[in-house]
Amino acid sequence: MKSPIPTESSLFARRPTKIQILSRTYRIVWHDGPFIATDGEVVQGECLNKEQEFHIDWETLPSSVAEVLLHEAGHGLYHMFQGEALTRDEEDFVNTAAIVQVTLMRQNPDLWRWLLDMIEAG
Repeated sequence: MKSPIPTESSLFARRPTKIQILSRTYRIVWHDGPFIATDGEVVQGECLNKEQEFHIDWETLPSSVAEVLLHEAGHGLYHMFQGEALTRDEEDFVNTAAIVQVTLMRQNPDLWRWLLDMIEAG
């Protein structure tokens, strides 16, 4: 029997506060709606690499929150590799992306359970 979809309040209570990406720990700063990024644009997410922070808009669909968080984590990974993967051929890039995803899962198992619940909640 499949477990019930978590409520928004339980998802809110379980929001992650940090993500480990290889040797760096990024803090997650949650916002109650879109916010103005460092470049002056209104956004739902931003990666501040030097500060090791992800800023994420919480006030949207749960699956969108999950997407934005993974998008910003992608920026963190990009900075870890300093764009190296983008100069590789397709097979090398796909291989690197797979290794990175498995590493993120291994280093952040609670994050992945939470993201799956967010996606399932819609």
